[in-house]
Amino acid sequence: MLIGFMNAGLMNLQRCIWVVMGSNIGTTITAQMIAINVGAIAPVFAVVGVFMHMFASKKKTKTIGTLLTGFGVLFMGLSMMSDAMEPLQKSKAFLHLMTTLSNPLLAIAFAAAFTALIQSSGAAIGILQTLAMKGLIPFHTAAFMVCGLNIGTCITAVLASMSGDRRPKRIAAFHVLFNCIGTLIFVGIIAFTPILSIVQSFSVNAASQIANFHTIFNIGTTFLLLPFDKILLKVIYKIIPERSEEAGAYVTDALPRTSASFIE
Repeated sequence: MLIGFMNAGLMNLQRCIWVVMGSNIGTTITAQMIAINVGAIAPVFAVVGVFMHMFASKKKTKTIGTLLTGFGVLFMGLSMMSDAMEPLQKSKAFLHLMTTLSNPLLAIAFAAAFTALIQSSGAAIGILQTLAMKGLIPFHTAAFMVCGLNIGTCITAVLASMSGDRRPKRIAAFHVLFNCIGTLIFVGIIAFTPILSIVQSFSVNAASQIANFHTIFNIGTTFLLLPFDKILLKVIYKIIPERSEEAGAYVTDALPRTSASFIE
């Protein structure tokens, strides 16, 4: 959506990166809903949504019905994936892979690649929570994988920006940079503080522990980097600089006046 707004000239880059930061926080709600087992009542949402869409006369009601249907089907799908993973408890190859992923760097890389492959951080963290609840992944490894899936989810913005000009590419570049910096920060925090023990103390439920860490990661990264938004803008323009033909076309759209000095 942001890339579409940028291409239409409705938003400048600085406002877009603020929205990216907010969306990173908003996406954590999926993990929290999985942790409280919303999937148990997901069929109710789906059925109600279908009836609203089929029999309602008002367009607004039909739209709400479509939303409820999608919501219900999403969590029903996650529940099906949970059931399908039970055989992994006896798979020697999978257990060996999980042992290998005890290395933090490998855990981050694997989670990033897997999330990029399926192009959904919500589905990726749902799978991760399921594996943790079945005792297949320890929380320490899962925490590093949460960092990795936040990097992997950037692939959606990267792919969407490939067909546009240089403006949407800057949004994608910021999304990657933001999550990579956040991962580096939290790897350091995990290494030098008892944050994982603190998060585990909040709940005995493995899914809730992962959801809570995911929320802390995204809120923490946003609040730590928000004061440096102008510096990040400058870095983005170093990575993807202005072309001469762009300057006259939409330089005032790309950056607000307070940030125009970055291009100079």
